[in-house]
Amino acid sequence: MKSISIVIVACALAAQAQAQSTIENPLPKCPDGLKSQDVVPPKIGKFGGTFEGKARVEIIVLPSGKVLSALLVSSDWKPVGRHGSTEGAERTVLEAVMRWKYHEVAEKCVKVVPIEIGFE
Repeated sequence: MKSISIVIVACALAAQAQAQSTIENPLPKCPDGLKSQDVVPPKIGKFGGTFEGKARVEIIVLPSGKVLSALLVSSDWKPVGRHGSTEGAERTVLEAVMRWKYHEVAEKCVKVVPIEIGFE
């Protein structure tokens, strides 16, 4: 159990260092029109409740097109259904965005992507 805690702390510190690096040396914006080749939908209910709403996520895209990091910039979630809840919404969305794949870019860049989740 101790090793799991150490790994979680190490990952958190690495993410914090990446965020600090981005603040000190801002990355260029990704080219206009950069679209994802592979969009993985969030698995609603995986980490808690059922929800719908909108969010904006800032991502860093590597030259290979892989998403290096994702940060929730803003969100507006609402519970859906009788047992709906927004619990786990942030984690669900960020986990999905981290699996997205973009076309290759010339250099590491930053992009804000809008996300909308709804049920009809």
